[in-house]
Amino acid sequence: LKSILKWKDHVEWTNNGPSTSSADRLDDDRRERASVKYGEVQIRYHFMDLGDNPTCSIGAPVALSWDFEQADRIDLDIYEFERKPRRRLRHMILNYYQRQDILRRAGYSDEEISNAAKSLHKVKRQRSQTQMMLPVSKLEEAWQSAGR
Repeated sequence: LKSILKWKDHVEWTNNGPSTSSADRLDDDRRERASVKYGEVQIRYHFMDLGDNPTCSIGAPVALSWDFEQADRIDLDIYEFERKPRRRLRHMILNYYQRQDILRRAGYSDEEISNAAKSLHKVKRQRSQTQMMLPVSKLEEAWQSAGR
């Protein structure tokens, strides 16, 4: 790998292979100058809202709100040094009681939470019916196309 990199350093490359034209070298110079650098991290703390995700197994789901509080900007290197390790997926899943608590603390009434859960159940039932009818709909499409 090192020998390939050294060889590439001595030859100008474009999409079509090696090149030595001045226009190609100018494009390469522009690419080298165009770079992305990250210096700061800005953290946003989003509020939680009543969600509508039908994959929620029991009860009403929660979702991130569009509303948020902005924290101070932090230097990227300091953030990376001080941040906690990434959580595993199983640690991020909220159970029924945790979601209920979050929604109540967000100001939702028991009636609103119950209505959202009922609405969610209705959507799940509709999806289930659609899944059951898919084989029939394929037959129906074939029948209609044969009649044309």
